[in-house]
Amino acid sequence: MSEFVRETIKIEEKYAKNLAKLSQNSLAAQEEGSLGEAWAQVKKSLADEAEVPLKFSVKFHIEVEKSLMNFRENFKKDIKKCDHHIADLSKQLAIHYVSVEKAQKAVKELVLDNCRSNEGKIEGLTDKFEELEFLSTINVGLTSVANLPKLNKLKKLELSDNRISGGLEVLAERCPNLTHLNLSGNKIKDLSTIEPLKNLENLKSLDLFNCEVTNLNDYRENVFKLLPQLTYLDGYDQDDKEASDSDAEGYVEGLDDDEEDEDEEEYDEDAQIVEDEEDEYEEEEGEEEDVSGEEEEDEEGYNDGEVDDEEDEEDLGGMVPFYLSLWQPEEERGQKRKREPEDEGEDDD
Repeated sequence: MSEFVRETIKIEEKYAKNLAKLSQNSLAAQEEGSLGEAWAQVKKSLADEAEVPLKFSVKFHIEVEKSLMNFRENFKKDIKKCDHHIADLSKQLAIHYVSVEKAQKAVKELVLDNCRSNEGKIEGLTDKFEELEFLSTINVGLTSVANLPKLNKLKKLELSDNRISGGLEVLAERCPNLTHLNLSGNKIKDLSTIEPLKNLENLKSLDLFNCEVTNLNDYRENVFKLLPQLTYLDGYDQDDKEASDSDAEGYVEGLDDDEEDEDEEEYDEDAQIVEDEEDEYEEEEGEEEDVSGEEEEDEEGYNDGEVDDEEDEEDLGGMVPFYLSLWQPEEERGQKRKREPEDEGEDDD
């Protein structure tokens, strides 16, 4: 397009020059009286000078228009390809999202220890984990539990070695079925901070080890009074008896039991498969023994038949050759007949 503009400017400049010439010629013509001839010469010179540039400019303009049209068509095709590609990616993302949701719903135990939280929130931890029963967020930098998602089935929550100093009333709303809560190593200084935990009716075990609140006078007695549903505090009951493994790690053992049950089921299935294979192998061996037994019986029967034939021959005595001779070919019988007189002659000699 820039060349087209340049050519147009050149034509306009030449046209201006010719007009200047025309004006000069017109003045001379007025003096000489030949204005018509001068104008004819100017028009001819303008036509000669403008003919080639105008033709070139039109051709160039057509080529530019063609290139622009091709560009538009290719651009539309590329846009359509991009649309199809984006649609395919959207489908793949939707499938991936559905699979992720299914995986989240199936998770029962989640350990996020030593992961860094972002402004008190753990990225990726959402209420999509509907079946989650055990959550461990040890040393993740939490300052509160305000951003904890709603996890109705959560039973055991590990929050030790964080910087939590309050806001525990959220737990009763977000995790109403908690039975074990570990707040060891946090910044809990007084009993009023843990008072909201009385709304957790199923809470059996609470750990506040290495918290400043444990330095208060009559700490244990006051906590058991404040939270009457508690059975164990820092691993011990009211009589200072240590929690048994089944109580302290009840949920984990429950998971282990489930895994053991699954392993036992798998073992039983494998054992059943092995037994079935052994039975099939024994059946095949039994069939082979039966076949070999039948073959032995056939061989014995065959041998018995030979013995019986020999015994029959002994019983029949000289009759056997006679009967056998009847079954011999005629040629052999003729030869024997021919030989018999000779044999008799020899016998007479």
